[in-house]
Amino acid sequence: MIERIFTSLVTFEFLSASYTQTTNNFPIFTMKKRTLLSLSLLIAVVTIFTSCDNTTPTPVGPTLSTASLSADSVYTDSSFTISVTASKGDVDLTRIEVQENGTAIAASRLQIDGFTAGSNPSPLSTDAASSFTYTLTIVAGSVDGETSEYTVIVTDADGLTASESFDIYTEDFGTLVTERTMILLLNQAGPAGQGGLDLETGASTGTTAAFPDADLRDMGIDTNLPNASNWLQQIASINGAELKVPAAGLVYGEVLTKEAVLAAFEAGQIITTSDKVAVGDLFLVKTKVGNYFLLNTVAITPTAADNADKYEFSVKN
Repeated sequence: MIERIFTSLVTFEFLSASYTQTTNNFPIFTMKKRTLLSLSLLIAVVTIFTSCDNTTPTPVGPTLSTASLSADSVYTDSSFTISVTASKGDVDLTRIEVQENGTAIAASRLQIDGFTAGSNPSPLSTDAASSFTYTLTIVAGSVDGETSEYTVIVTDADGLTASESFDIYTEDFGTLVTERTMILLLNQAGPAGQGGLDLETGASTGTTAAFPDADLRDMGIDTNLPNASNWLQQIASINGAELKVPAAGLVYGEVLTKEAVLAAFEAGQIITTSDKVAVGDLFLVKTKVGNYFLLNTVAITPTAADNADKYEFSVKN
């Protein structure tokens, strides 16, 4: 390229000297020479740009974005979801991959739009080669108290990639509660051998010393009131059990583990005897052997003609 520029300059200088007239031995070709030199420089510039215009265009890779992460803190081995949108660049998309802390997760831990991945990385169908929006369901890790980085990666036919990363914190779920329903506590003023409740077994018992396993008791009736309204509809603990009402805001359906029952008991307020029990009332009990129970009052059945009144509880422990 430098040789071509030099040749152009020499050629025009030579032509200028060959055809210019002189007067009194002084050259009069100054303007002509300047013009030719300028033309030479112009040609040189054109030559430079023409000879250097051989660069390769930069390839355009895929794009990827994520949205709608369902939660950034989950229980160990539970699932979370995230929406992923990707578009191709110069060439088609070919695969999608999910990594946890830099390593591809097992395909069994990944669902794409509700279908378990056959592999990870997972090949993309022709329908998704140009663009796609998928909902990924990912099973979180098994380590309690750990923050893991998850990365979603798309790759195109040229091997170019795009990725997005996000963090998920995992904590131990705890031990699932056992729930029993239709646990009955009967009016203590009824026939002998009723009015107590053994929470360990769910059995109806009496309230005398002959029933040492009873944990709760009904408080019977007020004999000064008419039969139709004399049931006190109150409960109390018995045989060394402790009875509490929970702190405000406890939701029965959200208590899923034994650890949560214990935490609710510790936050509750101890009572000797309840107020008049209503449907929806919650109670917490620690039995004499140290087990913890959460009771939800499901139904109350008062009877006007006799003492067959009863409570129905659902119980978690």
